[in-house]
Formats: sequence, C-alpha cells, structure tokens
Amino acid sequence: MTHASKEHGQGYARYLKLLPKSVTDDNNRRALIHAEHKTAKFSEAFRTGKCSICGSELTAYVRDQPCLHWLLKPEGFEKQDLLKITDRYPIRQIERYIRRVANQEALAINVNDLADEGTGKLVELTVKYKDLEWAISCSKTDYEGHQGDNENAKKPHYHFQMRINNKRYIDYGDFHIPLHHVDIVNMEAERLAPGRAPRHFVGGEGMSDIFKEEVVEKLAIDGRIAENEADGAVKFDHIVIADKGKPMLAEDVQAALREAREQGKPAAGFLRKLPDVKVMTMAEPGPGVVKQAVRGGRGRGQKAEGSA
Repeated sequence: MTHASKEHGQGYARYLKLLPKSVTDDNNRRALIHAEHKTAKFSEAFRTGKCSICGSELTAYVRDQPCLHWLLKPEGFEKQDLLKITDRYPIRQIERYIRRVANQEALAINVNDLADEGTGKLVELTVKYKDLEWAISCSKTDYEGHQGDNENAKKPHYHFQMRINNKRYIDYGDFHIPLHHVDIVNMEAERLAPGRAPRHFVGGEGMSDIFKEEVVEKLAIDGRIAENEADGAVKFDHIVIADKGKPMLAEDVQAALREAREQGKPAAGFLRKLPDVKVMTMAEPGPGVVKQAVRGGRGRGQKAEGSA
C-alpha cells in the first residue's frame, strides 16, 4: 500500500500544480468556509461538554466505540486504547482535534509547532490543554520506514506522546503508529507541491501562525489579534537608535514607555512616534507558550523521555 499511496500523492501533487491560481483560490475559499463551520460546531459542542464527532459526553468511554474525545482521557481509557484511535483516524484528523481542543482555552499559545523550536521533522508539535499534553512526531526516516524490532517501524509511521499533569502516560517509544493512506497522499503532496497543499488548521492555529511577519507586527502595535488570545504569547524587545547627529533624550523614551503602560498597550507604537529615531523590535515566544517536547533533539523544551 505504501508505494501505491506515494504514487497517488505524487499524482495529486501534479494535479495541484496544474490548477490555475483562480481555481486554487476558489477551492481554498470553499474549504475555509467549511472548516469555519466545523470549528463553530466543535466549539459549541465542546462548551456544553459534548463531542461534535460522536455526540456523546466528553467524559463517555465505550470500549468498542473509539472516538477522538478519548484523548481527553475519560474514565476507563488506557494506554493501549490509543491504537484504537489511531487505527480509525488519520494523523491529520488527530492533530486537528487536539489543536482545536487547545484553542478552547486560548489562541495558539498552547500549540507549539514552531520549526525553530523543533528538530526538523516532517510533523512535530506539542499541544496542551489544562493538565493534558500531547505531542506528535514524524521524522523523514519514520515516513520512509526503518529497521526495528516492531514490524510497524518498517512502514511509514509516526510517534505519539501523552502526559497527564506532567507525568508520563504514553511515551514516544511506546508505539510505531502506521500512517493511513490519506496521510501519505497528503504528505507527498506537501513535499512535491509546497504552497499548494498547505498544512493549515482552521480553529487549531498554533504559534507558527502567530510568528508571521504581518501577525507579529499587528501584535507589536495593537497588542491583541483575537478575543481568546492569551497573554505571554510573544515577548518583544526593542532597541531605540537615534538618527546620526541627532540627540536622543532618555526622558523621551521613558515617557513613551510610561504612556504605553498607562494605556495598557505595547511599547512599539509609542516608541516609533519619537522623532529622529529608529526602533528595532525583536520577537520571540513568550513565557506562556507551551514548550516543545522534542524527540531526540534540542529545543526550548528538554529532551522527552521515551524517545525512539
């Protein structure tokens, strides 16, 4: 199946490349409307404690009826039950679900998918909701399959980690989870037609969506981009440089900073109003952003246990 799935993905990539931009844009608009509808349905159900997928309570667990809400660990859910979920749902659907769950608390801050904080894997993110933390990792060698004691290691697969209240529950090394046909098709298309098959999750935005130039600029000036945005998503540092030959008074800088504090707004906009100066603004993930549980590499977060 792996070879046929990759061929299918390669064909899909060729098809995407041939589509006129107008058709691509129209398809993307329709997909966005559909995704926004699904997100609204998800959020409405979640607020009332219901699962938008199966219709059950989020606390419900029926052993022979696996559902994505099991990832919230209802009573009865055990480690091996993860495989019932992954057998039924492809990686992208699992990723979309945990992203949307995380965003019920705050926009993006609980979804760390920043490439700079990862280790260069094809899929690499850490997602947090209350006392639950999930992480997904799929490297190039995972995608190709590699030698290992487990037969699933030889097939395209990924790894999954789960923590409860910072305690180990599922480790990366516990399972080699096979990728579905649709996973391979999408990943081939992403590889061969970048930009035509983007990995975008409406309602499940992460820090990679925040760290875009236009979004960071808006945050630097306006301070917020959404009602449920959490404090501490981005940390800004500013360097104020006087134009050559022009004096810069420390009192002016302090006055601008004081005005920003009094109005509860970012400092950048006030500093940029100072005459005869240039302001360099640097942004980095804030202290409130969940750390990536990197697998077998470095990152802002420590190396995760059970990596394989």
